[in-house]
Amino acid sequence: MFDVSVQNQIIALSGAFDVLHPGHIRMIKGAAYFGRVVIILNSDEWVKRNKGFLLMPWRDRREILTSVHGVHAVEHVIDNDDTVCEALLRLRPNIFGNGGNRTHYNTPERRLCNDLGIACVWGIGGGERDKYSNEILERVFSAQRPENRVKRTSDFSLEQPID
Repeated sequence: MFDVSVQNQIIALSGAFDVLHPGHIRMIKGAAYFGRVVIILNSDEWVKRNKGFLLMPWRDRREILTSVHGVHAVEHVIDNDDTVCEALLRLRPNIFGNGGNRTHYNTPERRLCNDLGIACVWGIGGGERDKYSNEILERVFSAQRPENRVKRTSDFSLEQPID
């Protein structure tokens, strides 16, 4: 039987989601079993600082995430301390979760969650989030190498007659 109390719970997930991929979708779907999913979306500055580059700006990442079935809301965070503690303090979700390689050993927000009574759940949706991120980035950077660039045989122009 469906637990009605789950409908009232909020589960917060955090991340850059730059670029959204199947591992993220699995994490969001898995989180929806715990309650309404709120994404704490890392800032552009955080992404640049921690990944070394930014593929999509915050507004675009937010727009994509809000269109994903199961996402109740997408929230900003002041993450200049490299955590999402500010958003956890502000939002006070029932649960804080993550997928990929996040565990209680490498999540600095865990202490705050314990202090606030926020339950922590790891490994949501399986552990493939980082696998997908790494594969996508390898493809993007590989495509930028001169030897891997596809040569175009011709450019299409609307001004050219179509045979």
